[in-house]
Parts: sequence; structure tokens; C-alpha cells
Amino acid sequence: MFYASTDTFSAENTSSSLAPFLQWLVPGITSEQQQAVNFLVRKFAHFAEYAILYPLVLRGVNAGRTDWSWRRAVGAWCIVAAYSGLDEFHQSFVPSRTASLWDSALDSTGGLAAMLAVFLALRYRPSHRATSDP
Repeated sequence: MFYASTDTFSAENTSSSLAPFLQWLVPGITSEQQQAVNFLVRKFAHFAEYAILYPLVLRGVNAGRTDWSWRRAVGAWCIVAAYSGLDEFHQSFVPSRTASLWDSALDSTGGLAAMLAVFLALRYRPSHRATSDP
């Protein structure tokens, strides 16, 4: 994920890559609208990247266990949140990037949303529902 922290994914580079696609998709789009879309895409990417990272970290933390444990779940989220902070710290050394606590908070929120999604998916999967014999 540190690759995403490099110059390649700076706002300027993503904007120049996204602009032709937006012009093709919406021919009359203004540059202000393009900037707004670029901003939203970049922020969604922050959220989604860490929402994907969370279940991967949780799987490692669980070490093969399939039962739900809040302790392991929150521990995995803490790892994701710490990684988010380290990623933003790394960006402070890249001239074309800016480190932002808001981005780190958004990253951590993506991990938190994934934690909730995993919890709900495990809680409501058919094998966990109570069954009654008629």
C-alpha cells in the first residue's frame, strides 16, 4: 500500500489520468467538476483501501480460528489504524503528497466499517442462526 503513497497517486497525477475519462463520459464537464470528482474518487479510495485491508489483517490475527472475538477484531482494527498513520507519515516525505490526519481518520473508518460488515456477516450467516425442531 505504500506504493499508493508515492508520487504516482498524487492529486495532480490522478487528476490528469481521470480527466480524459471524465471528458469522454460527460463531454460538458467543467474543470471544477472534474476536481470535485477527483477529490471524491481519492477519498473513496482511502476508505475502500483500508476496508479491504481489514479482513486480511483480521484473517492473520485470527490464525485459523473461525469464532468471533471482539479482542482479535479490535486488535486487527488497531493494526489497520496504525498502518494508516504510518502511511500518512510516509507521505510527509514525498514532495508531491501531503500527510493528513483526516485521511488517516478516513482510512481507519474504512477499517471500522469493514469490522462491522465482517461481524454482521458472521452473526447472520445461516450456520450461526438458532434453529428449532418442529
